[in-house]
Amino acid sequence: MKINYIRSLLSFITQSKKVFIIKRFLLILILALSFHSLSKADDITDFEIEGISIGDSLLDYFSESEINNSKPVYYPSSKKFFQLNFWNTNDDKTYEFLTFLVKASDKKYYIYEMAGYVDYKRNVQDCYKQEKKIINEIKSILNFVDFKDYGKQKKNIDKTGKSTTTISQFYFADGGIIKVSCDDWSLEWENKGEIDGISVSVASKEAFDWFVDEAYK
Repeated sequence: MKINYIRSLLSFITQSKKVFIIKRFLLILILALSFHSLSKADDITDFEIEGISIGDSLLDYFSESEINNSKPVYYPSSKKFFQLNFWNTNDDKTYEFLTFLVKASDKKYYIYEMAGYVDYKRNVQDCYKQEKKIINEIKSILNFVDFKDYGKQKKNIDKTGKSTTTISQFYFADGGIIKVSCDDWSLEWENKGEIDGISVSVASKEAFDWFVDEAYK
C-alpha cells in the first residue's frame, strides 16, 4: 500500500520508547488472539487493533469532526475506497499511528481494512527480529490457517532497488487476511523522510480483493 509516508510522522519517538511500544504490541496481539476459541479463529472480525475490528464503524471510536479532519487518501485506479489516518491518542496505546479503509459512499464509515504502525528508524534488524516473533506467535495459535511468507521484495517506488519490504500473510477461511511487514528504506529515501518500521494490518475479503484487482490497475 502506498502509505509509507506515514512513518515520517513518527520520527520523534525515542529508541527506548520504540522498544517499549513494540514489546507491548507483541503482548497485546498475543492476548487478543488467544482469547478466541479455535472455532471462531477463521473469522477475520474476531481480531482487533487497539480494540477495533473489521466491520466496526469509525464513529464508535472517533468523532465526526475528527473523521472529517482526516484527509482522505485515494488509490490510483479506484475511488471505491479511501484511507483515513489518525494519530493514536489513547493513554495505553500500542501503536503510534492507525489507518482505516472505508467506502467512499458510506457515511457510517464501516471499516474494511485497518493497520497499526511503529517505526524503527535506521534500526531495521530489530524490526526483523520482532517481525519473526510476531509471526511465530500467530502461527502457534492459528496453526491451521494458511500462511505464506513472500520474503523480501523490492519497493517499486525506489527505482534503484535498494528499498525493500518483507511480506508475510495469514489467509482465513472467510477470505480475510492478516499481514505483517517490515520496511527497509535506502539511505536516499530515508533522507526524503521515509522511516524503517513494522506494520500489522487486518483486511476483509472485500478490501483484499479490491487491493489486488482494482486499487492499482
